[in-house]
Amino acid sequence: MNVVSHKEKTRSCRPCVHAWIRWRISACGSGQACQIDLAQLWLKRLQLIGVTFRTRTEQERLECIQACARDMLPLLRAGRVRLPIDRTFAMTDIDAAHAYMKQDQHVGKIVLLVD
Repeated sequence: MNVVSHKEKTRSCRPCVHAWIRWRISACGSGQACQIDLAQLWLKRLQLIGVTFRTRTEQERLECIQACARDMLPLLRAGRVRLPIDRTFAMTDIDAAHAYMKQDQHVGKIVLLVD
């Protein structure tokens, strides 16, 4: 799962199509528009599914979070699923980490290291 940044959305999402076999876009960052080459989706027989939590109740959101934890945490612990880390920063460099995040160029997580 990953978040597509605003700048990434303004470019073609064609490079992402190959990766969509293994991950899904969990959010579209600061907007709702992106360009997708549908022919690539069709050729690879991929699915594009839209969903929002905005219409769900607090109880439904809690159930989703609990189900995700139940299903994903064992896979993460076993090393079968890995979260991509783009860059790490020391906690003392939090301003640099925030500036890097605001550039919208990262692919993966930005991690703050706590001593």
